[in-house]
This record gives sequence, C-alpha cells and structure tokens, in this order.
Amino acid sequence: MMEDNNEVDLDISENFVENAESLFSWKYVEGSEAINVLPFLGKVGLKVDTSNYKNEYDFFKLLFTDEILSVLVEETNKYSSDILNIHGETSDKRKHAPAWKPTDNNEILKCLGLVLLMRHIEKDSLQDYWTVNDLIETLVFRKVMPRDCFLIILKFSDNSLKECRDSLTYDRLWKIRKNFECFNRAFKEEYDPTENLSLYEVIIKFKGRVIFKQYIPKKRKQWGIKMYKIADATGYTYDMRVYLGKNKLKENLSPPASYNVVYTMAECIKDKGDKLFMDNFFSSSKLFHSLLTEKKINSRGKIRSNRKYFPKDLAPKKMKLSDVAAKFCNGMTALCWKDKRHVYMLTNMHSPKNEFVVEDRKDAKENLKTKLLNVE
Repeated sequence: MMEDNNEVDLDISENFVENAESLFSWKYVEGSEAINVLPFLGKVGLKVDTSNYKNEYDFFKLLFTDEILSVLVEETNKYSSDILNIHGETSDKRKHAPAWKPTDNNEILKCLGLVLLMRHIEKDSLQDYWTVNDLIETLVFRKVMPRDCFLIILKFSDNSLKECRDSLTYDRLWKIRKNFECFNRAFKEEYDPTENLSLYEVIIKFKGRVIFKQYIPKKRKQWGIKMYKIADATGYTYDMRVYLGKNKLKENLSPPASYNVVYTMAECIKDKGDKLFMDNFFSSSKLFHSLLTEKKINSRGKIRSNRKYFPKDLAPKKMKLSDVAAKFCNGMTALCWKDKRHVYMLTNMHSPKNEFVVEDRKDAKENLKTKLLNVE
C-alpha cells in the first residue's frame, strides 16, 4: 500500500493570521530598516564526560540506552510467550521452542550487532548467514547466535498494545513508537547543538507495505518513508519525526502542513536564539514571524514566490543578470536574485542594506549565490 505525497502545501488559509495585511505590509528599502537578530544563548557540546571512553561502543551506548534495550527485551519476551501459548505441540513453530529462553540485554545487543554486520556482508537470504556450505559460510554468525534464536528476536511484537485503525488517535508507528521516542530523548540529553540548525526532509529507502510510504519522483530515493529532521552544522540529528500521512485530528485546521511541521518541531530549540535554515517547502512569512516572536528563533531560507503574505511585486519587470531586489517588513527581509531564473529568499537575520557585488560574471554564479544565502 502507498500514500501519495499528499502533503503538498496549498497555503490557502485566510484566517490563521489576524490582521495579516497590516502585519505583512512590505516596502522597498529606505535606509531606516532595522533587523533585531536574537543573540545565541545556548551551550554547545557533549553534556557528559567522555574522557574515560575507550572505543566506539562507549559512544554507541550514549544513544542506544539501557531504556531502549529494556523495551526490546520486554517486547521480545512477550512475543515468544504468546507464540508458545497460542501454538500447541503440533505447531511447526513449536519444534524450536525447547531451545528458547527469555532473552536479555546481552542477547539483544548480539542480535543488533549481527544486523549491522549484514550490511557489510550481503547474501541472498537470512538463512544463508548461518549456512554450513563451505563456499558461502560466514562462521561468525553461528558463533554469536543460533539462527532460530535470531529469527524469533527479529520478529518481536506485542500486539496487545495495538489500537483500532478507525480510532482518531491511531498511531501508525505504534510498533516502534517507544524506541523512536527513546532515541529522540537521547539525542537531546547527550548533546547541545551548535547555533546553526537545519530543518529538512529525507527519504528512507523502503519498498515494503505501509500506508504512509511515499513516492516523490524528484527525489534521488523516489520510494520510501519520509522523515523530518533537525540537524546542526556538524550533521548531528537533534530531533526527528516520521511523516505518517494526513492527521485526522488536524487536517481541517487552518495552518498548512508545512507550517505545523516546523512550528511543532521547533519547540525543542526555542528561547535560545538559534538560527534555523530551511528550504522553500517550509518557508513562509507567517512561520518566520511566529518563530521569531513566539519561540525566539532566527530563520532563513529560500521561499516560493507565491507564498501567502510574501511580496508579489518584489522582482522588477526588467532585472539584469545578477541583480538583487529587496523589500522589508516588520523585521524581515525579502530578496530576489536574478540568475537564469528568479531565486527568492526570506530572512529575519539580515538587513536589506547589505550590498551584493560581483566583479566577474565567469565566477559570479557561485560567488553571488553564496553572498545572497550567507549574508553577514
């Protein structure tokens, strides 16, 4: 099953911004415009002392916590208990039951290690990793864990927690929700990100059967599960969220989907003066204003020229190659740069009085684009 990429932002709401016309009244630059860039008040770096850490495994345990292991152990043991109780002695699944014992943290770690190793040693089937065929055997798998034990652990699931699919609160990620939130908490508890943050979407390649699988032709990975992430300048993931399709509780609300995603995820970085960068799918005048005034977050990003409350007449009718046009409104600067086509940007971090100078058109494209998107 597949859900189309139905999160296209129509930005059609007329009433989710009060007094919008006066709030977003854009004017050409006059020289008296002032930008109030919020200072960064956060700390940066690891929150734990790692001086005694000896290898990669010590850092791995920072994020893959005992809480996550405990959930895996609990769910695996519940699943195995259900199988043994539901199926009798005559069941095919029963023939390996005498060797089964309740799993523990150490066994789950072994299972995870084998899964990671499989990425580097590709075979046609799971069973081939435990084969005794001299031509293709990989002895380490049999040494670490029996095949049947691995297969049972791999299929853990406690279906007693499943909600009715027709419920308004049904969570399509319910099977892994506990661990997903554990990872999100660990990301925040162990590290404070840098000042410059990026919010973007990624596609995790996946061709299985889930209703929230996406098909996005313009992406390099066209089929998969869409995820939103907040990452800092080092590439560290600070927060993540899986797109699960239309929200039955929110689909009739006024703010568009792109607004809700950013505004909700920005809760974890509010009140510190961070600088948040995003692409034109998310950027809007209302969003940038809300992030600045309500969450104390500076914002910058490319924007679609047809966004509501973005100046429609920003670009003059005749713009020469490499020209830049700017308008100012309520602490925000709207920019248009003429290359092969018009490129639009919105920022509340930079004054419209910045100059954009290109000396040689041969190198102008790269230089000017850097100037425009990274104005100091």
